[in-house]
Parts: sequence; C-alpha cells; structure tokens
Amino acid sequence: MAINNKLTIEGARLVFKNLSGKGSEYNKEGDRNFAVVLDDEQAERLASDGWAVKVREPREGYEDEGNFNTLRVNVKFGPNEARNPKIYRISNGRMVQLTENSVGCIDFDDIENVDLVIRPYNWTKANRSGTSAYLEEMYVTVKFSPLQEKYARYSGDPVHDDFTEPDGEMPY
Repeated sequence: MAINNKLTIEGARLVFKNLSGKGSEYNKEGDRNFAVVLDDEQAERLASDGWAVKVREPREGYEDEGNFNTLRVNVKFGPNEARNPKIYRISNGRMVQLTENSVGCIDFDDIENVDLVIRPYNWTKANRSGTSAYLEEMYVTVKFSPLQEKYARYSGDPVHDDFTEPDGEMPY
C-alpha cells in the first residue's frame, strides 16, 4: 500500500537517536536516524495505513505502560539543499538551524519537546515493497540546566552558534 500523506507529530518522544550517523552493531556508518515512540492507538492507526511500525511487548515490570511502539525515521542530507531536512534547535529562546555537520548534537541533548514532519518514501525492490519514513522538518527544544539558566545572559558567542569547530567538524 502506497502512502502519500505526510505525518506531523507534536510532542514526540525520540529514542535510539543517531543523527550523527555513527556506526554501531545496530547502525551502518553514515546512516542517520532515530525512532519516534508511539502509543498503542497511534501505532495501530499508522500500521494500518502502511507505515513500518515496530511493536514490542512491554518489558518486565512495565506491563501497565502497554507495548513499546516505534517508527524509525531516516535523516538524509544530499547535494540538493532544498530536499534536505530542516532541523531547528531551540535553546535559551534562540532558534538555530542545524546542518549536516551540527545535527549530531541532538544525540546528546536533554530534550524538552520535539515537533516534526515525516514524509513517506514508497519503495519497491526485488518483488518487495514498503514505505520508509524520512524526516522533512523538526523543531527540538532543549532543556536548560540550572547553570545554563544562570549564565544564559552571557551567550552570543558566534563560535558556538552553529555547534562546530572552525574546520566544520563537531567538537566531540
């Protein structure tokens, strides 16, 4: 079943964040992605629409919380900047658009809120077909620690505005 409608989720909870594209036993080097947690109702509706929702039984001791449902969302950057996802990080009342080089900072952020738009990509390969989820737009509001709040009035250092070192690399 081909999906044509974009999906907007406000107040999303992100897990398995790998926006830096770091390779691991679960992720190929260079693949940027994360998963959005869905409640049972959302998961059922999206799965019936054809989205690739993963439903896991609740962990022991968490049965009252229901299943652990997720939708994997791919984050792709390419040469056509108009097609790249628009990702914004909101912190201390300032909004900064993140780039391919800086988006990995979200992997380590203490997130307060996420609103996002996901676009479907319908694919067919070797007699198989499905729909993959790709990030189109995301707004991430980061929690402030008490010390960050205390020193926020001293911000404005242009070195930290794009979260990268002078050579364009992430500082970690």
